[in-house]
Amino acid sequence: MATLLAVVLLTIASSAHAGLLLTEVHFEKAFEKAAGSVAMKGLRGGAPVGDQEVHSQWDYPSFENPAVVTKFTDAEAVQETLFVMACSSKHKNDVDGMARDKAKAEAFNEKEFQAYVKKLQDGNIAEMKDRCGKINTKSSLQCRLGCTERWANGTSSFSLTMEKNRCVDRCEKKHTNWETECDLKVDELANVFLTEQGNLANTKKCVEIHCKEFPEVLMMDESEGETRKEEGCGEFCTEKAIKGRCAKRWDLTVDTQLAGWQDECHDETKAGTLDPCMSDGTGTADGDQDTCKTEGADKCETAFTDCKAEGEAAGPDSMVGANAESICGVRKNVCVTQVDAKCQKEHQSSLGDLEKKCMEDHKKESKACLKKKLDDGEKDFEDTCKADLEPTCKDDCKEDCQLADMNQCKDDMIKQSFGLTGEYCGQLWKWMFDSEYVDKKTGDAIPKTESYRFKTIGRKKLGDSK
Repeated sequence: MATLLAVVLLTIASSAHAGLLLTEVHFEKAFEKAAGSVAMKGLRGGAPVGDQEVHSQWDYPSFENPAVVTKFTDAEAVQETLFVMACSSKHKNDVDGMARDKAKAEAFNEKEFQAYVKKLQDGNIAEMKDRCGKINTKSSLQCRLGCTERWANGTSSFSLTMEKNRCVDRCEKKHTNWETECDLKVDELANVFLTEQGNLANTKKCVEIHCKEFPEVLMMDESEGETRKEEGCGEFCTEKAIKGRCAKRWDLTVDTQLAGWQDECHDETKAGTLDPCMSDGTGTADGDQDTCKTEGADKCETAFTDCKAEGEAAGPDSMVGANAESICGVRKNVCVTQVDAKCQKEHQSSLGDLEKKCMEDHKKESKACLKKKLDDGEKDFEDTCKADLEPTCKDDCKEDCQLADMNQCKDDMIKQSFGLTGEYCGQLWKWMFDSEYVDKKTGDAIPKTESYRFKTIGRKKLGDSK
C-alpha cells in the first residue's frame, strides 16, 4: 500500500507514534520495491510488461494468478480490520474511558462530564483536520517525485516525457480534491460524535423535545417520572412561576416595540418641550439684543454730543474746534460698530446656552416618556399573558411532557448510535483505500475518476469464506 494510506491509517489510530514511523517506512519501501521491479523503462503506449517468453511458461498471465489475488485481498481484509479497531478505539473507547476516569477522579456532574467528552472529541477533530492538509501535501510531493523517478531519472539517459506528464497529471487529479474529501470525513466524524453519545447529548435532546420543563425525568423510571411530572406542573403553575414566564416573554417581545415608542416620545417631547423652549428663549434673546443695541446707540450719541461741545469750547482756531464735526463723527461710527459687535456676540452666546438647556430638558422629558410607556406596556402585557396562561396552565403542562414519547425517543437514539463509530471507521478505510489505487504495471497513481480496482476484484472481510 502506498505511503499516504499508511500515514493516514496510523494517524487516525495515533496511539503509538513509533509504530507510525516504522510502518510508514515499511510501506514506503515495499511500494518502491514493487514499482522498481517492474520492467517498464523504455516502454510506450501500454506495451506488454516483462519478458513474454518467460511469461509464456507461467500458469497465469501477469497479475492474474488467483492465489496472488487471494493473498493480497486477504491482506487488505486484515488491514481493514486492524484499522477499524484502532480507529474505533481512538474515537470511541479512548474517549469514553478517559472521560469515565476523569469523572471518577474529579466527581463530575452530568454537565461537566459532557463538557469533558466534548473537549476530547473536539481535540480529535482538530487533530484529524490538521493532518488532512499535511498528509495531502506530503503525499502529493511523493507522487510527483515518483513520476520523476520512474519516467525521467536524471542519473541516466532514460526519459519518457509523455509518460511522466501523464503520471504528473494523474497526481494532480488525485490530490486536487483529496484534502477537501478528507475535510468532509472530518465533518462526518463530528456528526458521529453528536450521535454516538446516545446516553448523553442525544438522549438529552429527547427530554428537550418531549418534556423540556422537567429534564430530571430522563433518569427516572416511568412511575417516578409521572410523579415528578404531577409535582412539577403544580410548581409550574403557581402565580410566581406564571409571572416569571410572562416576564421572560416580555423580554423577548419588548425590543420590537421599543423603537416605535422611542420615536413617539421624541416627537411628543419635541413638540411639547423642545420647540416651545427654543421659541420662547429665542424671543427673549432677540429682545435682549435689541435693548443692547438701543442702549449702546444712546451712549454713542451722548458721546458724540459731548465731543462737539468740547470742539466749540476750544474755539475755531484750534484743531479740534476746526474739525469737530469730522472727528466726532468718526468716533461715533467706531462706537456704534463696537456696540453692534458686542450685542451680536452676547446674542449668539445666549442662543447657544438656550439650545443646550432646551436639549437637556427635551432629553429628560423624552426619557421619562419612554419609561412610562415601558412600564405601562409591561403591565398590560403581563395582565394579558397571565389571563392567557392561568386557565389551562396545568393541562398544557401535562400535554407538553409526554414521558412515553420521551422514553421511546431515548431508546431509538441509543439503538441508532450503537456501532456508529465502527461504521464510520469502515467507511473511512474504504475511502482511503480507494484513494490509493495504483497502476499495477507502471506504479503510477490512478485517480478515482479514471478507474477502480474493485471493478474486477471484490472486497473481502476478515472471516469471509470467499
